Amino acid sequence: KEMVGIYISGHPLDDFKFEIKHFCSHSIDQLMDVEKLPQREISFAGIVSAVQERNDKKGNPFGIFTIEDFTDAKEFLVFRDDWARIRNYMIKDSFVYIKAKVDLVPWRGSKEIKFQQVQFLEQAMENNSKQLELHFDLREVNEALSERLIQLCQEFPGQQNLELTVHDRETKIQLNLPSRSLKVQVCNPLIGRLEEWDIKYRLN
Repeated sequence: KEMVGIYISGHPLDDFKFEIKHFCSHSIDQLMDVEKLPQREISFAGIVSAVQERNDKKGNPFGIFTIEDFTDAKEFLVFRDDWARIRNYMIKDSFVYIKAKVDLVPWRGSKEIKFQQVQFLEQAMENNSKQLELHFDLREVNEALSERLIQLCQEFPGQQNLELTVHDRETKIQLNLPSRSLKVQVCNPLIGRLEEWDIKYRLN
């Protein structure tokens, strides 16, 4: 990338397309003009492509770093306590998932993106998925399906709740069946298995 300005062998974030699609409210290009953003909580992800730590005139450390995703790259400036809270995540070439808030700075009369929580992107799926919903048509519910679900829970044991939602197209009735005993670990291999079996799902 340093020589030609593009990634020749694919983007480093290619392995995290699922997390970015399901857990991010914004892409980097949508954050370029902060003044156009509504005051609300946001989430985004990317790779730390550059990072520096400096000290202000009083000797307090602050960070200057660049987050890059598929769409663009943006430089951020974070001071004092906020920087102390996130500095261990801001490592060059690390993948990060960020929860922030667009807020108005009264004394400046402009908006800023205030970092609230940072975690490594590798952990985002498990940390932000409380429940996995699996959706089935009533005609698909049979013993073979039950065996597949048991296999899924045995292969990917974890702490995320599992809920089955059964749809009857004829009567248009939907039945939600939360499981009290079966739990899973939401991860990319599990999602891959669901897609392989053509099972519709939703993360909450």
